[in-house]
Amino acid sequence: MRMLMALALLAVSVGIVLTGCANQMHAQKQELDDAIHEVERVLGRYAMADPQGPVAELHRTTDRVVAAWDGVRSAAEGLEEFDLTEAEEALAELVRASEELSDDLTAREGLALIEPQIDTFEEAVDEIHDALGVH
Repeated sequence: MRMLMALALLAVSVGIVLTGCANQMHAQKQELDDAIHEVERVLGRYAMADPQGPVAELHRTTDRVVAAWDGVRSAAEGLEEFDLTEAEEALAELVRASEELSDDLTAREGLALIEPQIDTFEEAVDEIHDALGVH
């Protein structure tokens, strides 16, 4: 009888621990989802740049994208099923391309030059978001 009682208590304890882990995992995935949404929001700032404005607007947006990406990196810590490598590489290419833009360009001209890198990064972020399964 005591053995059955001990087994029942053990089963309940395991169930509680597993539920707690599942809740924590869900919360962390939600945090990652929120961070990805912030990256997507900031990426939208490229399209809002004044076409005749200075290319410096694009540099500022790139800096904001990098800062928002730090939130994704932080939220993904411990979630090993999400490989950020492709997005990290795409972001590095976007930063490099943005840094290479000449200061005498307009935002429209600069955007045309870095649009492929923006698109590649957006696609990599979308893949992570789709794998997350929390929208």
